[in-house]
Amino acid sequence: FMSWVFVYGPQVQAELLELSANADRHAEGVVIEAKMERGRGAVATVLIERGTLKRGDHVVVGCAFGKVRAIVDHRGKRVKLASPAMPVSVDGLSTLPEVGDSLAVVVSEKNARKLAENRERMKREELMSKARRKTAEDLFAEAQAVECEELRLIIKTDVQGTLQALRGAIENIEIPGAEVRILLASVGDINESDVHLAATNGAVLVGFNVKVDARATRAAADQGVNAELYTVIYEVLDRVSRQLKGLLPPVYELVRQGSAEVRVLYKISSVGTIAGSYVVDGKLGRNNHAKVLRAEECIWEGKLSGLKRFKDDAREVASGYECGISLDGFNELAEGDIVECYSSELVVED
Repeated sequence: FMSWVFVYGPQVQAELLELSANADRHAEGVVIEAKMERGRGAVATVLIERGTLKRGDHVVVGCAFGKVRAIVDHRGKRVKLASPAMPVSVDGLSTLPEVGDSLAVVVSEKNARKLAENRERMKREELMSKARRKTAEDLFAEAQAVECEELRLIIKTDVQGTLQALRGAIENIEIPGAEVRILLASVGDINESDVHLAATNGAVLVGFNVKVDARATRAAADQGVNAELYTVIYEVLDRVSRQLKGLLPPVYELVRQGSAEVRVLYKISSVGTIAGSYVVDGKLGRNNHAKVLRAEECIWEGKLSGLKRFKDDAREVASGYECGISLDGFNELAEGDIVECYSSELVVED
């Protein structure tokens, strides 16, 4: 029985289960999508939950308000009213609402404007309350914190739902040492002001399922801004991740190359101490990073400043050969010390 009800859709279910909504009242609904359309402005797709929405009604939708100029049903046909359970698109709004905002019909435009402005004020106050004043401990912690590299981003999408999903996914990308700062995230084609904002702030301009208008195209060419257009959300996330990794300074690690035992010391006034040494394993390279071990304890760390074979400078000396070693700023070597040498190599992340 239940499978039969499912096949024949929600209308049959409503009739069999005797589900109903009061249509004889002011409409209430919820926004399931919002976008900017040429010739229509801000357009919200609304699912009517209670009451009947009529063309000409004054409505409040989240922080937006307006007078319903047109109602379009799911087939693209203009209708004069929308009853409960109908998904319709509505235009005539002052600005784009957010997905999940509630729609309510009010008596007049004055009431609609006042209610929308009150909601906007409450929203600002809520945001300000979350940004509490910083204590001395907060300021000290910030001063001690490692500064992050910053990727500035401008996002333009075709619809509000996509914008929220894309913004949330980008903000969830975590790469230590780098962060995203979204300067602007809005619905609509890329325009000239978006290009100016990107050029002024050195931001990456990303468009998702949108176009670049003619004036923006000219401005981008003049200012050297590249508007990057995508149709797959994962490509945007991959682009942002790669950019964040590129912002990070290169990471190097010390890789052990070899070690030598100090056999004899020579004091030269113009140079300092030269250690006649025998390469025990691996190889020593000129300008390697060096550590001096005495009784298996590291007593100095720095740069190997000189490497010789007999009287000639050597680029590297392999195990089984003797050499002369001088260290940058350290002249306290003793016979029997071990000099370990390391090369600095770039760490390549996947």
